[in-house]
Parts: sequence; structure tokens; C-alpha cells
Amino acid sequence: MDSTYADKLKDWLDLDNQALELKTSMNELNEKKKGLEEDILQYVEENNLENITVCLTEGKLKFPKVSVKQSLSMKYLKTAFTKYNENNVENGQIDVEDLCKFLMENLETTSKVSIKRSAR
Repeated sequence: MDSTYADKLKDWLDLDNQALELKTSMNELNEKKKGLEEDILQYVEENNLENITVCLTEGKLKFPKVSVKQSLSMKYLKTAFTKYNENNVENGQIDVEDLCKFLMENLETTSKVSIKRSAR
């Protein structure tokens, strides 16, 4: 193995190690941020502050209430297909458009408050 190739491998390993360290640091920061976010959002909800805007030198913070639909999981699909099958399948025929509409309409929707940050 020539020295140029070995140097490139060493440089790559050094960069990969730095990236792993940064990733670990980011994970730690995100965990701390998530904990603070949960506390802030609990306070916002308890004090009905969803419609306020907080202006800071770094930008603005808003606390909008957003609707979130459940994800499509195998458990949801099995339950929904069974329910659809009980009520809508005749002679083994499935109306695909109707099935898709049924699936979308039956996704559970929840509302939650989030933090949105905007630049100045």
C-alpha cells in the first residue's frame, strides 16, 4: 500500500471519528432540547398561551396547535381492512377508491401544540 493511499485512509478515519463525536453531541443536545420543549409546551397548554408570539433578538417563537394524523402501521391497516370488509365488501368486490377514502377518513387525528421558530 503506498503512503498516499494510507494517508487518505487515515484522513478518512479521522473525519469519520469527528463526525461520530459531533453526532453524539447533537443527540445529547436534542435530548436536552426535547426535555425543555416538553416543559415549555406543558406550560403553554396549561396557561392557554397557544396564540401568543414571543419576540426575541434571535427571532420569534409561536406555539400553534397542529393536527397530526396517526401513521399507517400494519396494526392500523389490519384493523381498518377488517372493519371495511365487514361493512363494504359485496361478492368479493372491493372498490379501491372507496377503500382509500375509508382508510384516510379513519386515521386517528390528534391535536398538539408545537414550537415554531422563525427568523427575525
